[in-house]
This record gives sequence, C-alpha cells and structure tokens, in this order.
Amino acid sequence: MGGTELLPVIDWIIKQPSTERDGCKTIFVLTDGGIFNPQAIFKLLSENTNLRVFSLGIGNGCSEELIRGLASHGRGKCQFVENESKIPKKLMQMLSDSLHPAFLVTKVEYDKSLIEYIYPNPQSRTYIVLNDPLNFYILFKEGALNHTNSAKIKVELVRVGSGSRESIF
Repeated sequence: MGGTELLPVIDWIIKQPSTERDGCKTIFVLTDGGIFNPQAIFKLLSENTNLRVFSLGIGNGCSEELIRGLASHGRGKCQFVENESKIPKKLMQMLSDSLHPAFLVTKVEYDKSLIEYIYPNPQSRTYIVLNDPLNFYILFKEGALNHTNSAKIKVELVRVGSGSRESIF
C-alpha cells in the first residue's frame, strides 16, 4: 500500500473556514487504491465532528478498510464500483445522500430496572443519518413489562455542524 497522501489533504480541509451556513463540511473521496496508515485518518475524522466524508472505492484494488473507515469515522456513506461506467450513478447517489443531515448521538437514557440489555449498544452508534433505518433489540428483565409498566428509551442527538439538540423517543 502506498498511493496518495490523504492525511495532509484532509487536515488542510479541516483547517479551512466553512462556507456552509451550518458549519459542516462535506468531503468526497474517490480512490482505486489504499494508503499506508488509514488509522491516522480515521482518528482525525473522529475528532472533527463538523464534517462528513463520502467515499467511493473503484475497482478490485481499492482498500475496503479505507473506504468503509472513511465513511464510518466521517459520518457519511461509502459505495464500491468495479465498472467505471457506473461511477456517475454512484456519485449521484452519494450526492443525494449528502443532502440528508447526520446527527451525533450524545446521550441515551432508559430505565435500567426494566431493561437487561440493548443491542447494539445505542452509545456505540456515534452518528445517525436522517432517513436511514436504526434498529435496536431490547432484552427486558423478567417480569419487567406488565400492564402497568412501560419502557422508554430517550436518545439525544446533535445535528452535525449545527450544535442544535433534538431528542427522539
């Protein structure tokens, strides 16, 4: 692995003032290869929550770890394409996806006396994208739910780039 030095480019973009009203930056990465140390880029993206990264892997030689990691740590989405003729369609989908806001998960509250376990752990989801499915499986404690009990899960979200807080139940 070698290729393009992506870390200084992303670092430079992060340091530039945002032109967007909400302060959020969107980066699109198209690559047919990989890089030596993707973990350094993933760390930088995780530490800078006012940006989103959408990545497109082209061909069989691209690093799946890099493409998926950029999107995951950059609160975006990834796509893969083997045939170059399909690149425009994938890019249009990514552009469309980038118009949907992302939210950072800041707090999850639930009654621990009723709930034994939630999978996946809601706090493990670092971000949620509007209009994407979000599924949780809940194991209730024995006898926790009857006709007089109800269980609520409260998730507090902050829109990426804006700082505005919203709660969903």
